[in-house]
Amino acid sequence: MVKRIMTDIGLVLAAFLLPWWVVFITIFILAFILENYYEALIAGIIIDTLYGSRFVLWNFPLMITSIFFIIILGIEQFKKQLNV
Repeated sequence: MVKRIMTDIGLVLAAFLLPWWVVFITIFILAFILENYYEALIAGIIIDTLYGSRFVLWNFPLMITSIFFIIILGIEQFKKQLNV
């Protein structure tokens, strides 16, 4: 439990301090390590709020949050197929 809280705090700090692509790689790795890592959506909302004008695609304002959600769901399905 403490490990998960510490990773959440680190991820939120990373969303504020690091470039978006570093947070993207971090979320990808943490989604493999931790089960149901939906806290990544909070980082996606932070990134969309801070840099939203850069990432607007087809006039959809929460693009990074949606990408993080798809990554989380895809990794969870992949882990089920691997029986992890």
